[in-house]
Amino acid sequence: MVLTKWSFLTLYFFLLIFLEFQAIRIGDFRLNLMIFIFFSFLSFVFLLLRSSYKLLYKDKAVFLFLLYISWCTLSYRWSFIGIESLFHSIPIWLTLLLAVSFSNLELEYVIKKWLRMGVVIMAFCWVLAFLLPSFAVLPDVVWRLNGFFAHSQRLALFSAASALIATVFYLNALKSKEYNDIISTRILKFIIFFSFVTLAATQARAFTMSFMITYALLLYAHYKSHVKVVYIIFIITSSFIVYANIDFIMETFSRGDVADASLTGRVPTWLFAIELIEEQPLYGYGFGSFFSDLTIEPGRQYVSPHAHNSWINASLETGYVGAILMSLFLVFSISNAIKYQKVTKKLSYSLFIIIFILFCGLTGVVIGGKVTTLLGFSLLVYSIEMRALKNAC
Repeated sequence: MVLTKWSFLTLYFFLLIFLEFQAIRIGDFRLNLMIFIFFSFLSFVFLLLRSSYKLLYKDKAVFLFLLYISWCTLSYRWSFIGIESLFHSIPIWLTLLLAVSFSNLELEYVIKKWLRMGVVIMAFCWVLAFLLPSFAVLPDVVWRLNGFFAHSQRLALFSAASALIATVFYLNALKSKEYNDIISTRILKFIIFFSFVTLAATQARAFTMSFMITYALLLYAHYKSHVKVVYIIFIITSSFIVYANIDFIMETFSRGDVADASLTGRVPTWLFAIELIEEQPLYGYGFGSFFSDLTIEPGRQYVSPHAHNSWINASLETGYVGAILMSLFLVFSISNAIKYQKVTKKLSYSLFIIIFILFCGLTGVVIGGKVTTLLGFSLLVYSIEMRALKNAC
């Protein structure tokens, strides 16, 4: 079998998704991360002489992300967890380098491969839910699908991203028939529907809200000017209806007295993290340090895996320096993706994934902490679009 970039792209996608699987452990040692590092490094070695890495310094957003992860790596010098910070930075380096390595591939076929894998992953989660409910469904007061993902929220991010990507492809296909030769609109409609159903089954309320806002922005970007006016009126009217019935809505979606009954479950973690940030604001406590003895809250033995907010998490681990670099990356990547839309006259995949990441960052950590599936995928798609933009200009 001849190994090609497409072969390694398939492996890259699997490794990104594998990161979110329920942890495979030997004692306290998590194998998922080691497997990801090992095979990602092998892929990078294979692709090193077959790829161009000029994007690392020619694109402002990618360069800012490079500076951000360099700062994350450097933080091991003063880290609360010492050399572990260096270890946690390795997967993000490999993710960025591999994303740039694949930037010369044809975008639509990359998306097709992701969606095909996405349907298989989500279908397998549903099969597991019926065959092994004790494994694939969270033992909560409500039925929450998580499949083989570590948590329902991880599956929610994956299914929401699949819905966004499939919708962007579908809307672009309405403008150009060449897309139909890659994936038919009928299949795209099924993927969108299936992703919506899977997202709903995760019961991840905050991420679902972030998805709905992003999806509304996506549809707004697609519509022509006269339709946008009607769309804005609809959104404003809907907002007033939601505001007028907010008590009923909150009661309907509440899970009662469970630990995550509302956002108030996150507030104590935010306040505790902010107190720690104020003690060491500039440099932070080291990349990957949140999930350690540092963040054991007084009177509790539970250690939160992250701050449930990207900017608080980044500030605690890498200080204001890291949080600012991360924010600048988001700003420049969104700005460049908008430019890509204007030049190519096509909706940008990376734009809406990064916007989704930004909204999710208000109540979760998709960026600003350890490497995640969605971060790796967004870097890949953004790199491909920016290389296409450079060739188009």
